[in-house]
Amino acid sequence: MPTPRVWEAFSSGVDPQFEPSLLEQMRPELITDLCAYNAYTGGHSGQLYRDCYWVGDLTVSCRVKVQRVQPDSELVLELNEGCRAYRCRIDLNSGEARLSVRTCFGRDVDDEQTLASAKTKVRGPGRYRLRFANVDNRLCLWVNRSLVSFGSAAEYELPETEYPGPQEEDLIPVGIAAKNTQLVVDDLLIRRDIYYRSEQIIDVDAEGFLNARYESANQPELRQLLHDPQAWWEAYRVGMQTAEFQLGEDEYLVLGDNSPRSKDSRLWANTRHARHRYAVPASALVGKAFFVYWPHGKPFLRGGRGFPITYHKAYGPYSVEKTNYPNLRVPFYPQIFRMRRIR
Repeated sequence: MPTPRVWEAFSSGVDPQFEPSLLEQMRPELITDLCAYNAYTGGHSGQLYRDCYWVGDLTVSCRVKVQRVQPDSELVLELNEGCRAYRCRIDLNSGEARLSVRTCFGRDVDDEQTLASAKTKVRGPGRYRLRFANVDNRLCLWVNRSLVSFGSAAEYELPETEYPGPQEEDLIPVGIAAKNTQLVVDDLLIRRDIYYRSEQIIDVDAEGFLNARYESANQPELRQLLHDPQAWWEAYRVGMQTAEFQLGEDEYLVLGDNSPRSKDSRLWANTRHARHRYAVPASALVGKAFFVYWPHGKPFLRGGRGFPITYHKAYGPYSVEKTNYPNLRVPFYPQIFRMRRIR
């Protein structure tokens, strides 16, 4: 993964391939809760901001073109999370998909426990769009954007005694393999789950930036250990902190958009000097949301990219004034099919 120094070199016009010292810094790292739209340069350190908390719940999607099959042809999708490797094996003749799990405690790399199986439309030569997910203790498979039904057998529980931290395998979180077939895999995309951190502000009277308590007291150190899963977990475990929010009657905790830098009520300022900084009284709720009336606009023309009008801007000692990431594209149309009444 590129380090902040590598990104800084890019932004200043230096090609890292001509700087061996920069290339040596690029190494596999754990997937974190970084959101690109929250990344920035500047601040007190003048360095690229990047998040540091490992995310193990992942989804991989791809496009598969099966060109030739044999009697025992098989396609395997794998997602690693901690001590476990979750696999989806698809028989390219019958279309049967089998979900299984292998733990790092097993002696044999192929020592798997079958969880569930189901029929799919992945049979013989053809083009298929696949998505395999391991999120919230549940395995899911989509074929051509349709969810395959495995029933409750695709859900699992983790033993309380199982090691919960990342392993070396999490540096290679996704695997795709094929046996006795000829196929092409492209359009690969890895997505990660989003969640709320256990962060809070302790000082009741501050403006929202003082005496903050992070999920881990060792947060600065965690950023430097993303290439070493065991060291990262030890630093996280030692510095781990819980966040508790007490609510009175007629008080609500208002959450945001799951962004790591989301300004939900946990981190609001307390200029009103409330007893619970993070609580929203029922008297402040003046209406009820009942309709999604303007979903995000979708550009069209030029292959769905439209024509950029304005661009995102980034400021800081190592960033350019204007990026090549469009802020507004035209023409666009509202996603009418997403307009709906909220139940």
